[in-house]
Amino acid sequence: MKRVFYLIMLTMLTSGLFCTDPELDKSKTWYLAHNLWYTDPEHIESINRIEGRFLPAGTRIDKLDVIDDLSESSKPEVSFQVRGKYFCVIIDRDDDDLATEDLLHRMFTSHTFDELTAHLTDTERQNIVQGKVLPGMSKEAVIRTLGFPLDSSFEIPEKNLWIYKWDFSKKVYVIFNAAGLVSKAPNFPE
Repeated sequence: MKRVFYLIMLTMLTSGLFCTDPELDKSKTWYLAHNLWYTDPEHIESINRIEGRFLPAGTRIDKLDVIDDLSESSKPEVSFQVRGKYFCVIIDRDDDDLATEDLLHRMFTSHTFDELTAHLTDTERQNIVQGKVLPGMSKEAVIRTLGFPLDSSFEIPEKNLWIYKWDFSKKVYVIFNAAGLVSKAPNFPE
């Protein structure tokens, strides 16, 4: 009986049914690397649509779990808890140019908010906490506020333009000047 159990477990592990990124070690303390926007906490899109509420960058993560069966039709999931509330990010392979592992390293960090933003201005840190992008903010501050533009079609380097999705039909444009600071900020709904 034990032999059958071990064979089943070995098959599941080698087939990729349960694949967790070894660098997202569950024994470490993890934090959100950027604000994570959502309307349904149990179904958050990995593209980080700018709508609804957000969990702030630097939020401490509890019970982080990554499930990816590596099949073409599956959508990996990252589930976690924040102060006892359950959240689940669905990674849509069609929306993201990044591998699951790379996306996880963009989304989670072992650094606290103070460590993540130590080199940013007080105004930038306040804007991140409020979920605002305003002129004068650095690219790093925009990433901490909105996340990364997730694929190459959402970043146009030669025009210093980043494009984010806002709900299902609208886009948010962030334009940077030659110094890499926001020159034109998006107008979010109030």
